Amino acid sequence: MAIVPWGIVIDTADRVRILRWAAVARVSVRTVHGRDQGTPFTRYSVVTVETSRERFIGRAPGMLALERLLVHLDEYASEASHRIALDLDGSRSGEGPSEPDAELVLASARAYAVTAGASARLDLPHAGYRARDGGAASARATRELVAILGNRAVREIDPRPFAAVLAAELRAGGVVDALVDLVQSPLPLLAAVAKVAATKLGVARARVGTLEEVEPFLLRRDAEALAAWQLA
Repeated sequence: MAIVPWGIVIDTADRVRILRWAAVARVSVRTVHGRDQGTPFTRYSVVTVETSRERFIGRAPGMLALERLLVHLDEYASEASHRIALDLDGSRSGEGPSEPDAELVLASARAYAVTAGASARLDLPHAGYRARDGGAASARATRELVAILGNRAVREIDPRPFAAVLAAELRAGGVVDALVDLVQSPLPLLAAVAKVAATKLGVARARVGTLEEVEPFLLRRDAEALAAWQLA
Protein backbone atom coordinates (compact mmCIF):
# COMPACT_ATOMS: atom_id res chain seq x y z
CA MET A 1 0.00 0.00 0.00
CA ALA A 2 1.42 3.37 -1.03
CA ILE A 3 -0.17 6.70 -0.05
CA VAL A 4 0.72 9.46 -2.52
CA PRO A 5 -0.62 13.00 -3.02
CA TRP A 6 -3.19 11.87 -5.61
CA GLY A 7 -4.61 8.85 -3.83
CA ILE A 8 -3.66 5.36 -2.71
CA VAL A 9 -2.00 2.54 -4.63
CA ILE A 10 -2.96 -0.97 -3.51
CA ASP A 11 -0.58 -3.64 -4.80
CA THR A 12 -2.22 -7.03 -4.25
CA ALA A 13 -1.06 -10.48 -5.27
CA ASP A 14 -2.93 -10.39 -8.57
CA ARG A 15 -3.17 -6.73 -9.58
CA VAL A 16 -2.53 -3.08 -8.73
CA ARG A 17 -5.51 -1.00 -7.63
CA ILE A 18 -5.60 2.79 -7.95
CA LEU A 19 -7.85 4.60 -5.46
CA ARG A 20 -8.37 8.30 -6.16
CA TRP A 21 -9.31 10.38 -3.12
CA ALA A 22 -12.93 10.63 -4.23
CA ALA A 23 -13.19 6.83 -3.91
CA VAL A 24 -11.73 6.70 -0.38
CA ALA A 25 -14.41 6.83 2.30
CA ARG A 26 -12.22 6.44 5.39
CA VAL A 27 -8.59 5.98 6.47
CA SER A 28 -7.62 4.88 9.99
CA VAL A 29 -4.31 4.08 11.67
CA ARG A 30 -3.68 1.81 14.65
CA THR A 31 -0.25 1.84 16.29
CA VAL A 32 1.08 -1.30 18.01
CA HIS A 33 3.62 -0.70 20.80
CA GLY A 34 6.15 -2.96 22.48
CA ARG A 35 9.00 -2.87 24.99
CA ASP A 36 12.70 -3.49 24.52
CA GLN A 37 14.28 -4.25 27.91
CA GLY A 38 11.66 -2.07 29.55
CA THR A 39 11.93 0.79 27.03
CA PRO A 40 8.68 1.40 25.11
CA PHE A 41 8.86 1.62 21.31
CA THR A 42 6.51 1.52 18.35
CA ARG A 43 6.53 -1.91 16.72
CA TYR A 44 4.38 -1.22 13.68
CA SER A 45 1.34 0.66 12.37
CA VAL A 46 -1.75 -0.85 10.77
CA VAL A 47 -3.45 1.28 8.12
CA THR A 48 -7.03 0.54 7.09
CA VAL A 49 -8.43 2.08 3.91
CA GLU A 50 -12.15 1.81 3.25
CA THR A 51 -14.16 2.53 0.12
CA SER A 52 -17.94 2.27 -0.18
CA ARG A 53 -17.62 -1.47 -0.89
CA GLU A 54 -14.15 -2.68 0.13
CA ARG A 55 -11.60 -2.54 2.90
CA PHE A 56 -7.82 -2.82 2.55
CA ILE A 57 -5.35 -3.30 5.40
CA GLY A 58 -1.60 -2.70 5.28
CA ARG A 59 1.17 -2.77 7.87
CA ALA A 60 4.37 -0.73 8.09
CA PRO A 61 7.17 -0.72 10.66
CA GLY A 62 7.25 2.11 13.18
CA MET A 63 4.88 5.04 13.47
CA LEU A 64 3.32 6.62 10.37
CA ALA A 65 2.83 10.37 10.19
CA LEU A 66 -0.61 10.41 8.58
CA GLU A 67 -2.22 13.10 10.73
CA ARG A 68 -2.57 15.54 7.85
CA LEU A 69 -4.29 12.93 5.69
CA LEU A 70 -6.69 11.93 8.46
CA VAL A 71 -7.68 15.56 9.11
CA HIS A 72 -7.99 16.68 5.47
CA LEU A 73 -9.30 13.56 3.72
CA ASP A 74 -12.68 15.16 2.95
CA GLU A 75 -10.96 18.25 1.53
CA TYR A 76 -8.72 16.09 -0.68
CA ALA A 77 -11.75 14.22 -2.00
CA SER A 78 -13.55 17.49 -2.70
CA GLU A 79 -10.62 18.99 -4.61
CA ALA A 80 -10.03 15.77 -6.53
CA SER A 81 -13.63 15.96 -7.78
CA HIS A 82 -13.32 19.43 -9.33
CA ARG A 83 -14.36 19.74 -12.96
CA ILE A 84 -11.76 21.34 -15.21
CA ALA A 85 -12.42 24.82 -16.60
CA LEU A 86 -11.88 25.76 -20.23
CA ASP A 87 -11.30 29.43 -19.38
CA LEU A 88 -9.75 31.61 -16.69
CA ASP A 89 -13.03 32.31 -14.90
CA GLY A 90 -14.39 28.80 -14.46
CA SER A 91 -17.50 29.54 -16.48
CA ARG A 92 -17.06 26.64 -18.95
CA SER A 93 -15.96 23.11 -18.14
CA GLY A 94 -14.84 19.99 -19.88
CA GLU A 95 -16.49 16.59 -19.65
CA GLY A 96 -14.59 15.27 -16.62
CA PRO A 97 -13.79 14.01 -14.11
CA SER A 98 -14.85 10.70 -15.66
CA GLU A 99 -14.00 11.84 -19.22
CA PRO A 100 -10.61 13.06 -20.56
CA ASP A 101 -10.09 16.84 -20.41
CA ALA A 102 -6.42 17.48 -21.18
CA GLU A 103 -6.82 17.84 -24.95
CA LEU A 104 -9.69 20.29 -24.49
CA VAL A 105 -7.76 22.36 -21.95
CA LEU A 106 -4.66 22.50 -24.15
CA ALA A 107 -6.64 23.47 -27.24
CA SER A 108 -8.75 26.03 -25.37
CA ALA A 109 -5.75 27.70 -23.75
CA ARG A 110 -3.84 27.92 -27.02
CA ALA A 111 -6.88 29.35 -28.80
CA TYR A 112 -7.49 31.89 -26.03
CA ALA A 113 -3.86 33.05 -26.01
CA VAL A 114 -4.22 34.63 -29.47
CA THR A 115 -7.57 36.37 -28.90
CA ALA A 116 -8.20 40.06 -28.43
CA GLY A 117 -9.73 39.23 -25.05
CA ALA A 118 -6.50 37.66 -23.84
CA SER A 119 -4.49 40.62 -25.14
CA ALA A 120 -6.67 43.06 -23.23
CA ARG A 121 -6.93 41.08 -19.99
CA LEU A 122 -3.31 39.96 -19.83
CA ASP A 123 -1.66 42.96 -21.51
CA LEU A 124 -0.26 40.84 -24.32
CA PRO A 125 1.10 42.17 -27.59
CA HIS A 126 -0.69 41.46 -30.85
CA ALA A 127 -0.46 37.77 -31.77
CA GLY A 128 1.93 38.49 -34.65
CA TYR A 129 4.33 40.41 -32.44
CA ARG A 130 3.93 37.82 -29.74
CA ALA A 131 5.24 35.10 -32.06
CA ARG A 132 8.28 37.21 -32.92
CA ASP A 133 9.19 38.22 -29.36
CA GLY A 134 9.08 34.65 -28.05
CA GLY A 135 5.78 34.99 -26.23
CA ALA A 136 7.16 36.55 -23.04
CA ALA A 137 4.30 37.33 -20.64
CA SER A 138 3.65 40.80 -19.28
CA ALA A 139 3.74 41.74 -15.60
CA ARG A 140 -0.07 41.95 -15.65
CA ALA A 141 -0.34 38.45 -17.11
CA THR A 142 2.00 37.11 -14.45
CA ARG A 143 -0.01 38.71 -11.64
CA GLU A 144 -3.29 37.45 -13.06
CA LEU A 145 -2.06 33.89 -13.54
CA VAL A 146 -0.38 33.73 -10.13
CA ALA A 147 -3.63 34.89 -8.50
CA ILE A 148 -5.61 32.16 -10.25
CA LEU A 149 -3.04 29.43 -9.62
CA GLY A 150 -2.79 30.37 -5.95
CA ASN A 151 -6.55 30.41 -5.31
CA ARG A 152 -7.34 27.27 -3.30
CA ALA A 153 -11.03 28.02 -2.82
CA VAL A 154 -13.40 25.08 -3.16
CA ARG A 155 -15.11 25.30 -6.53
CA GLU A 156 -17.11 23.13 -8.87
CA ILE A 157 -15.15 24.20 -11.98
CA ASP A 158 -11.41 24.71 -11.48
CA PRO A 159 -9.54 27.18 -13.76
CA ARG A 160 -6.06 26.37 -12.44
CA PRO A 161 -5.16 23.73 -15.09
CA PHE A 162 -6.17 26.20 -17.83
CA ALA A 163 -4.06 28.93 -16.19
CA ALA A 164 -1.09 26.55 -15.91
CA VAL A 165 -1.25 25.66 -19.60
CA LEU A 166 -1.59 29.33 -20.51
CA ALA A 167 1.43 30.21 -18.36
CA ALA A 168 3.59 27.71 -20.22
CA GLU A 169 2.28 28.79 -23.62
CA LEU A 170 2.99 32.46 -22.80
CA ARG A 171 6.37 31.62 -21.23
CA ALA A 172 5.34 33.32 -18.01
CA GLY A 173 8.45 32.51 -15.99
CA GLY A 174 7.20 34.55 -13.05
CA VAL A 175 4.59 31.92 -12.17
CA VAL A 176 6.93 28.98 -11.59
CA ASP A 177 6.67 29.09 -7.80
CA ALA A 178 2.88 28.98 -8.04
CA LEU A 179 3.15 25.99 -10.38
CA VAL A 180 5.57 24.17 -8.06
CA ASP A 181 3.05 24.60 -5.23
CA LEU A 182 0.50 22.63 -7.28
CA VAL A 183 2.49 19.56 -8.30
CA GLN A 184 1.11 17.63 -5.32
CA SER A 185 -2.48 18.82 -5.70
CA PRO A 186 -5.05 16.11 -4.86
CA LEU A 187 -6.57 16.84 -8.29
CA PRO A 188 -4.43 14.57 -10.52
CA LEU A 189 -4.91 16.47 -13.79
CA LEU A 190 -3.96 19.76 -12.11
CA ALA A 191 -0.84 18.19 -10.57
CA ALA A 192 0.15 16.69 -13.93
CA VAL A 193 -0.40 19.93 -15.86
CA ALA A 194 1.56 21.89 -13.23
CA LYS A 195 4.48 19.44 -13.49
CA VAL A 196 4.65 19.69 -17.27
CA ALA A 197 4.12 23.47 -17.34
CA ALA A 198 6.86 24.03 -14.76
CA THR A 199 9.37 21.89 -16.63
CA LYS A 200 8.52 23.66 -19.90
CA LEU A 201 9.37 26.91 -18.09
CA GLY A 202 12.76 25.56 -17.08
CA VAL A 203 12.15 24.15 -13.58
CA ALA A 204 14.28 21.08 -12.86
CA ARG A 205 12.41 17.79 -12.63
CA ALA A 206 14.20 17.14 -9.35
CA ARG A 207 12.08 19.97 -7.94
CA VAL A 208 8.66 19.11 -9.42
CA GLY A 209 8.87 15.40 -10.15
CA THR A 210 7.74 13.73 -13.34
CA LEU A 211 4.52 13.20 -15.24
CA GLU A 212 5.01 9.45 -14.81
CA GLU A 213 4.54 9.79 -11.03
CA VAL A 214 0.94 10.94 -11.37
CA GLU A 215 0.15 9.01 -14.57
CA PRO A 216 -1.53 6.04 -12.80
CA PHE A 217 -4.19 8.46 -11.52
CA LEU A 218 -4.89 9.98 -14.95
CA LEU A 219 -7.20 8.80 -17.68
CA ARG A 220 -5.19 7.26 -20.51
CA ARG A 221 -6.03 9.97 -23.06
CA ASP A 222 -5.13 12.70 -20.57
CA ALA A 223 -1.75 11.09 -19.91
CA GLU A 224 -1.07 10.76 -23.64
CA ALA A 225 -2.06 14.37 -24.36
CA LEU A 226 0.17 15.73 -21.60
CA ALA A 227 3.09 13.53 -22.66
CA ALA A 228 2.80 14.93 -26.19
CA TRP A 229 2.60 18.50 -24.85
CA GLN A 230 5.67 17.88 -22.73
CA LEU A 231 7.65 17.09 -25.89
CA ALA A 232 6.20 19.97 -27.96
